[in-house]
Amino acid sequence: MVLRQLLKLKEEYFGSGAVMFRWNTSASRLACVPAARPSNVFIFDSSGEIERDVPLDDRTSPVSSFEWDTTGNVLALIQKGVVTVSIYHFDEDRLETLDCSREEPSFIAWNMTGPQLAIGTSKGNTIIYNSTTAKMQLIAGKHGRRITCGAWTLRGHLLLGSDDKIISLSDTEGETLRQTVLRSAPMTMRVADEIIAGNAISFDKGGLSAKCCVRTGKDSLILLETEAMSIVATVKFSQKYGSIVDYGWFGDERLCIGYSGGQVVVTPTSGDEIGQEVFRCKPASSLDALSLCSIPSKAGGFSVLWAAVAGDGCIKIIDLRDCREETESTINYEDDDEAGVVSNLTFSRGGQTITFNVSTGCVYSYLARLPLMFEARGNSVAWLSSLREITVTEIVDGKQRSGKNAEKVKIECEVEPAIIGVGPRQIAAGAGRRVYYHSLRDGQKTEREYPAKVEAVELSQSHAAVLAEGKMWGSPAVTVLPAEGSKGDDGVKILSMRMTPQDILIYSTSGKELVHYDVEERCPINEYRHTESILAVYPNSLGGTYTAFLDAKGCCKSITLSLRGVLWDLADPSVFVVAADAREAAVLELHTFVVYDYSLSGPTVVPVGGAIRRSEVFYDSIDFESGRDDPTTLAHGEIPVAVQNGDIVVVNLERVMHMQIGLTANEIGRVTVQCRQPGELRTSDLASHSGIGSALRRMSNTNSGPVDVEEMERVVMRLAALGRMELAYRVCLSIPRKEKMGADEGGRDELMRLIARQAVELLEVDMAILAYRECGDADRVAFLDRLVQLEDVPMLQGYLKVLLGQKQMWESAKGLATTVDQRRLPMIHRHVAMGLEDKGDYEGALASYKEAIGRCLCYCGMYEPAARLCERIAEEDVLIECAAILERMKQYSLAGSALVILSEPVVFYIQDMDFDAAKPLMDQVSTPKLHLLYAKAKEARGFFKEAAASYEKGGDMESIVRLLVDESQLNDPTEGKWT
Repeated sequence: MVLRQLLKLKEEYFGSGAVMFRWNTSASRLACVPAARPSNVFIFDSSGEIERDVPLDDRTSPVSSFEWDTTGNVLALIQKGVVTVSIYHFDEDRLETLDCSREEPSFIAWNMTGPQLAIGTSKGNTIIYNSTTAKMQLIAGKHGRRITCGAWTLRGHLLLGSDDKIISLSDTEGETLRQTVLRSAPMTMRVADEIIAGNAISFDKGGLSAKCCVRTGKDSLILLETEAMSIVATVKFSQKYGSIVDYGWFGDERLCIGYSGGQVVVTPTSGDEIGQEVFRCKPASSLDALSLCSIPSKAGGFSVLWAAVAGDGCIKIIDLRDCREETESTINYEDDDEAGVVSNLTFSRGGQTITFNVSTGCVYSYLARLPLMFEARGNSVAWLSSLREITVTEIVDGKQRSGKNAEKVKIECEVEPAIIGVGPRQIAAGAGRRVYYHSLRDGQKTEREYPAKVEAVELSQSHAAVLAEGKMWGSPAVTVLPAEGSKGDDGVKILSMRMTPQDILIYSTSGKELVHYDVEERCPINEYRHTESILAVYPNSLGGTYTAFLDAKGCCKSITLSLRGVLWDLADPSVFVVAADAREAAVLELHTFVVYDYSLSGPTVVPVGGAIRRSEVFYDSIDFESGRDDPTTLAHGEIPVAVQNGDIVVVNLERVMHMQIGLTANEIGRVTVQCRQPGELRTSDLASHSGIGSALRRMSNTNSGPVDVEEMERVVMRLAALGRMELAYRVCLSIPRKEKMGADEGGRDELMRLIARQAVELLEVDMAILAYRECGDADRVAFLDRLVQLEDVPMLQGYLKVLLGQKQMWESAKGLATTVDQRRLPMIHRHVAMGLEDKGDYEGALASYKEAIGRCLCYCGMYEPAARLCERIAEEDVLIECAAILERMKQYSLAGSALVILSEPVVFYIQDMDFDAAKPLMDQVSTPKLHLLYAKAKEARGFFKEAAASYEKGGDMESIVRLLVDESQLNDPTEGKWT
């Protein structure tokens, strides 16, 4: 870890003397109160530029304490000897004063999860102020004496300590829940919830800590369990360490204590070692300040456990994971500050920066670790390489995909970005409501501001889509989605979005819809409604022709673990990888799937793992159930960012040590240790593609040595499972035959049969012919030769199922007979019904029996019973087919009754001149064509007035005029004139 100075605030702002400071929760604003000007508050941005100089109402009393709220926009301050609390609203540049009923406030603390400010007074009373409603609530008699310390928990409970030696636990309304009595008055207090309070991770309230540590003397700490408000242990170490300078929680609820003698001690707070010294070091001869940092890892555990200590004129970092000092991470004060003492030292931004003051009047801030912000779209990967710098590289081939040898483009940002958008030609950096678009070619920059805080940016060749508070704005032509005032727009919000290089925008809404939107034409081209809310969408690179998505359930039929995301292969748009939590370790597993456009079972998705093998039932086919086994397992702290041709590119979220032991003759005994730093890219093969690259390289190199037949057989099966039949065939040809008794048992011929069978499964007739010919199977080659020119997919599926001996497939035959031979449908429905009956699906069997009977009645000329049966059938295709048969038999009225639930019966009633049956339906018909047909039929029968009314509904005004002026018809020229 290399520390780099970010800012230095010198004496010209503060004068001489120590400076108190506080970062807000997002570390975007730094509030400072100098000893030389104790009634002024200076507020700086993250780069050190001053934004506000706020003078307080009482200019004579120094500030004793100040705190930011959870939003980072409201600052609360108290002053010595002043009976009010000052509230400064940064966004409004407004100073508010709260009256504390003539009692001097002695303590303030904001709720970590709400807008409540707790104010403790010198007389033991408590005030709860709500910054949202601006209401104050006084709780008198909370304690008998001065309130000295306190803290909020993530459950929203308030702990308070007082000079009356009582620790109280209250809710957000100030009502006392529990309390306990100590032997000594509490001086300071820390809750274990502070471990995760400052980190942007989700937490389960049921699993939050219930521990608190209270300092009651110079060298003693009390451990409390807040659920029962009971004392767990008293922590007190050797007096030779000196007095306690500071202490805090870290990791899995352990305590780190810094002593004035320079010692840093770690002790557990649970188990048999509670209160015992498990680690101790002495980084300095005397200690001035201590700060702790715990960063939870997305893969589980903690990625960072640091302790920063100040002493002997420098700042040192201790890695508490392996209890060692980071020798390269030492901050030495400048010459002018060598005599200064650090009184305040803190980590901020989730451990990204270290900020400290020096008694000479300076405030320093150093960068300790970068926020790990990565985005990958297509072949481009972008990450935050500095607080205001984005680095972009391309994943092209084996040399560049790791990012080390690739040409990197560095982009300087105006502000520290909160989000990154990656496109083929531009990079977007967003912060707040602004987005800066940077061209990768000429470096030109464009700035745009949006009506709300930007949550995501997607880029294509020429367009940008910005998501902000459930609305989406498109550029360069501004398009807002969902459209204002559009049908179904009531409260609908966009939850996620992705843009493809083909200017196709795929987004999901809170209305459970998945929409493909053509940005160029500004119109939706496909809409799908799901049963659950869609939280994230993942389209492939071919315009989203396949789109995977995660819904609110967050589970998959093939994967029982929690899903984290989906990556599509950039080189093979039919292959995608699902990232999920591993079964036993805090790492990620990658499960590979392939989409088959055409197969004997229709479009389908199958898993492909590293342990793919033959079926035990059919030796010449693949057991896809084995594809669920042996997924790709990543190392701890690694996150996948891209997949290209079976190579997975991952990024390290934390520093990882890898040990490699030499196994070859020249490397026996050699141990290589590699250290990968956070943000470093690494490439490896997916388990589903293992060995494919080396097999292809071996094929191109004739002098590659002996062939590992078993490994090549596994490669052939993986290629066949991935649908790469031509490559599987070529690799199989490179395998030498294993001749035994004139037969190639278990060798190349068996693999060729497997390839042929898989080609048949995927409807690849040409490849199946090649493979069967290589095996010498002339019968199947002759059979397949007749199917080469067949383009009807259902018919081809039927023939190939016959080839494989797959019979009794009545459901497939049902779909095929609809277009080939409809007279066989009754018999097919009977077999389908019999199969459903055997399975216990009696309702489905009854429906199939009715469909078969309905068709049989029509074909047998029993039209009226067929029409009556159709009234009880809900299957639309059966009704249409029965009505079509009745229509061919000139039974128009019966055909209309068969389609009574559809729009077609009107046509049949009109053709049969059955106006009594058609008239009730005409009021529900909106098609002009049907009204004109009805009008012509009425006119032919002499019903001119009704014909004129129907002509009017159909929009044929000329026919109305003709009827009105004709003497043999309506004979009303006056009305015809106005018409």
